[in-house]
Amino acid sequence: PYYVVSKNIEDNTITVSQNPDTYQKVTDEFLLESVVDNQNILEEGMTIEAQIRYRGEVKKIEILSHDKKNKTMKIKFEKTDPSIAQGQSVVFYNGDVCLGGGIIT
Repeated sequence: PYYVVSKNIEDNTITVSQNPDTYQKVTDEFLLESVVDNQNILEEGMTIEAQIRYRGEVKKIEILSHDKKNKTMKIKFEKTDPSIAQGQSVVFYNGDVCLGGGIIT
């Protein structure tokens, strides 16, 4: 598979790679914006399940901070994944129940 490793909005171009590790800093912490909390239960310190792609692998995350007023959240994945990129949606679950989600910035 190819992964988007950078975007240049001014030139309207993207760079893709089959080895994204060489282009980006691999991290397990991400900031989310436009966070939706469907059940109004998402709190700092919680460990929940999350999914990045439709039918993608379910991953464990920890909520590091949650600013409900500004609809932002900082999360940490249990395991790093170099395919996670800015602009992707993260959806939170408790089993089959969707708790909400946000967009990686």
